[in-house]
Amino acid sequence: MRLANRRPTPNCAQVQLVTWDHLNFSMLVSTNTRLYAVIDKIKERHGGSVLNVALYRHEVHPQNLLPDLGATLGEAHFDGGLASDPSTEVLWYDYAAHSSDCPLLISSPRGASRKDIAVKVAEEAARLQAEKAKVEAAAAEKAAAAAAAAQALQEERDKAGGE
Repeated sequence: MRLANRRPTPNCAQVQLVTWDHLNFSMLVSTNTRLYAVIDKIKERHGGSVLNVALYRHEVHPQNLLPDLGATLGEAHFDGGLASDPSTEVLWYDYAAHSSDCPLLISSPRGASRKDIAVKVAEEAARLQAEKAKVEAAAAEKAAAAAAAAQALQEERDKAGGE
């Protein structure tokens, strides 16, 4: 049996984020390109800040999820084209959002207005200011107690020295 000489054929992959169009991009790849290489490019475009990237073929649907990131584009049934006329395939991607308990980071950009965010920041600043005032009051109280104790000790020494 003779094996056909299979050469990698070029593809133009349109890589599109599920939620925002401004993060979409195109890249010229071959059918021998592994899916994790596409994910590496996605992470690079996001500054390395994305986790758990999921790839979908043609449209976002559980049946179109590409779970084997070690597979090549050809193994994932992406067709190649001629070097002079590469075929265009669409890959959709999504990723897990960064987790944080910072009020600014967890506020919804769509649901919260600047006023809502300003109120949250002002509340947090007021809470921190009140905490700072408590700490300063406690420190002043301790300093006054220490000064009173030092004065009482000095008076005892003066009394003992005068006798």
